[in-house]
Amino acid sequence: MSAIDKRMFYLMLSVAEGQHYAQEMGFPPPSEEVQEQEQMDVMYRWGIFVATDVYSQIVETAEWLTTFLEHFDKLGSEAEQLREVLTVYGVALTNKLIDSEKMTIILDGLFKEVIDE
Repeated sequence: MSAIDKRMFYLMLSVAEGQHYAQEMGFPPPSEEVQEQEQMDVMYRWGIFVATDVYSQIVETAEWLTTFLEHFDKLGSEAEQLREVLTVYGVALTNKLIDSEKMTIILDGLFKEVIDE
């Protein structure tokens, strides 16, 4: 895994806190201009995941896993906290799969209404 992949993974964990997370994990802060660009990129990617229903699928499966863990008494923390962790992990993982060209999200027709206006 490249350092860029790893940094992007940490950035994708939160639009608001991604820069902080990356710094806490040992990445030096880039220039303010680069930070702004990275934050815009992360917001754009999260927006795509929300608009294409990928985000809701991740949330749903995080709920399923939490329920599964509760059922078998394997939940080590509060269910809501675990759902949040699983959700941001799912988004960051999905983004990595897209960046590494292992997965594609098809945007066909997604922005058609905006373009037609």
